[in-house]
Amino acid sequence: MSSSEQDINSLVLEGDCTIYEIADLFGKIRELVKQEPVARLDLSGVEKVDAAFLQLLLAAHLEAKRNNTKLEINGTSDVVSDMAKHIYLGGVDNAAGYGE
Repeated sequence: MSSSEQDINSLVLEGDCTIYEIADLFGKIRELVKQEPVARLDLSGVEKVDAAFLQLLLAAHLEAKRNNTKLEINGTSDVVSDMAKHIYLGGVDNAAGYGE
């Protein structure tokens, strides 16, 4: 797993996003939504996910709401899209405004 900041209000997630990486990722997301009125997650580089990743997305959504931040998901990998379809979140592919 790696993450990088594409611009000041974006976080790019890459590689594995499993239970082993989630605590670190949530810390980065928490900081992002505290500092920005609009926070963007780019999931296009995610290669492996598990149930903890789904929990991460839900926790990110709640954290954004607590901070009055709009959370956008810009770009998803095939792995993320497949996971979303399996749990009936088909709109995650183009979920700009996810935190509204």
